[in-house]
Amino acid sequence: MHPLLLMKQSLDAPVAPPGFKLDGDHVFAESARDLIARGSNGVRFEIRTSRQRALEIEAAPTADGTFETIEMVARGPIGRPTRLRAGKRWQNRQLKPYRFMLGIEDLHRPGLRVPDAAAAVVRLLTAILHVPAFRIPRREHPAGQLADTLPGPFDQYVASVVLGWQDSKAEDDRVALKAVGAELLELGLTWAVKARRRTGASLELLVGRLPHAVQGGGKDFVNIADVGVGVSQVLPFLVALRLAKPGQLVYVEQPELHLHPRAQVMLAGIVARAVTSRGVRVVAETHSSLFIRGVQTSIARGDFGPRSVWVHWFQRQDDGTAKVTSIKPAADGSLGDFPQDFDDVEISALNAYADAAEEAVS
Repeated sequence: MHPLLLMKQSLDAPVAPPGFKLDGDHVFAESARDLIARGSNGVRFEIRTSRQRALEIEAAPTADGTFETIEMVARGPIGRPTRLRAGKRWQNRQLKPYRFMLGIEDLHRPGLRVPDAAAAVVRLLTAILHVPAFRIPRREHPAGQLADTLPGPFDQYVASVVLGWQDSKAEDDRVALKAVGAELLELGLTWAVKARRRTGASLELLVGRLPHAVQGGGKDFVNIADVGVGVSQVLPFLVALRLAKPGQLVYVEQPELHLHPRAQVMLAGIVARAVTSRGVRVVAETHSSLFIRGVQTSIARGDFGPRSVWVHWFQRQDDGTAKVTSIKPAADGSLGDFPQDFDDVEISALNAYADAAEEAVS
């Protein structure tokens, strides 16, 4: 996901960076050399949309440490690919770099003109909702204006989204807020969430103090920082899943953080509903065998179509490179010839404990 996040933060930056923006909130690098393998002169990657459009980028470090595009290839559903190379011409005009893109000046409106397939990928990138791994519980949250695209990590917008749902008269917004409360209840965490203004520039997130609603407990709310950390960790992900439109990408790092094992399993079912019922696209980076098992169970139950899921396993090799094994689950949720997984580690740990316990009592 690093290439996508790198491009997103380059597009989101208020001031256009020279090439890719390296020092952002999604990805941080001091130099372009930090992003490429040792011995390599650059990188090449491709992003495809669900509408048969793709953008292929070749980028390389420059002498001053920036990271710029050398070649850009845009592919659409019809016609031949459009290949643009830095320093060359397109449609009889000189190509110019803008952020990480290559294009030509548009004679009819401000900005740079790029191939249609590239513009479609840009729309996908700017719409990504990124829930990062470092989600610090806060007593105050920034109050911000919401738009169709939200620059930066998504967790900073959660309180504003909840307040917007609260104040809205739209039925869909009220349903979304109630649904998030129901999902928190399903996970065994709390039964409702709401937002309240502290100052003109800050908001407070409040959650039900008890794990479920009780008679007379409608006002028994506390600051989210005063309950288990798992609530503040999973709430941004649940809100992002509800806010996302069909086809929009939600990328979450470590969705299992600070969650009870049961909640890790249940969370997979919530993801399945978002994907199957509302058409949200989800990428989850996880170290939880329980979350993966929950995904497998959802597939076996028919909550997930097996065609809609890919599992990618990353293993570091002895030379420092990463080997990626990609598997599409079977209809019963099984993963076939998967690399050594967490279950082997768990079984080994149980066996080691049993041996140690037996020696202790003998």
